[in-house]
Amino acid sequence: MKGSIKIVGTNNTTKHLQNLTFDNSSIDTKGKIHDFYLNDKKYFLDIKESYFHSNFILIFGMISDDAEFVGNIGFEFYPNK
Repeated sequence: MKGSIKIVGTNNTTKHLQNLTFDNSSIDTKGKIHDFYLNDKKYFLDIKESYFHSNFILIFGMISDDAEFVGNIGFEFYPNK
């Protein structure tokens, strides 16, 4: 699923992403772990909670780049129409 993402929550490990917006993003399901792309950079996402609103989904989980870090993340996902 493609869309825009606004990062709304992080911890110390992922604070470099705080308040950033990514217009060219996608989330693809691979079982319990999702492939998560922010401007064509691949991450892994383990979704812990999700809340559906009228025009976006609020998602909380763990993000990893499989090389340098693992951390918490919260973001608003606005699907493309």
